[in-house]
Amino acid sequence: MFEKIKTWFINRKIKSLTLVGKKIRHDFISLNNAKSIGLVINANQCNPEDLKDIHHYIDSFKTKGVTVTIFEINFTKKSTASFKTSAHSVFINPETMNWLGFPTSSIQNQIAQYKVDILINLDVSDNITSHFVCGLANAKTRTGIYKEGMEVFYELMVSFKENRFRKMIPNFEHYLKMLQK
Repeated sequence: MFEKIKTWFINRKIKSLTLVGKKIRHDFISLNNAKSIGLVINANQCNPEDLKDIHHYIDSFKTKGVTVTIFEINFTKKSTASFKTSAHSVFINPETMNWLGFPTSSIQNQIAQYKVDILINLDVSDNITSHFVCGLANAKTRTGIYKEGMEVFYELMVSFKENRFRKMIPNFEHYLKMLQK
């Protein structure tokens, strides 16, 4: 019964975001033309090797003069941010989420304040939080892993056989570089 109620509220929230999303203009921005990148990261999925790969990926953008914004999600209570080095970051944990897994209104305002050309959702879990962050984000191109029913949150969705950061990042880059205006 609880799951049915939760599903009803989630679907209602998704529909409201769909209406808001229609008012926001989204463009396809090539990775080569992007001046700002946002990454949605579920820290609970990251092992030390993944964290190293993600930090290397962030540094590669910074050396090119691209601004990087991190939207870090951690589902562990009393957790701390793993990506504190980024001046542009939003940290989301259970203390800043409601019972549906949606960020509180103050976190939603933080998410909306960052404007990015491309937002890449690297979360492969079934949690709704990362998709909701993509729906709220002020991004021109939102991309993520294909999940049925979540299409309203993205301009580009990609399906992978292996959902490991080391494999996903080059694939996202490949498709995002193909988006030439």
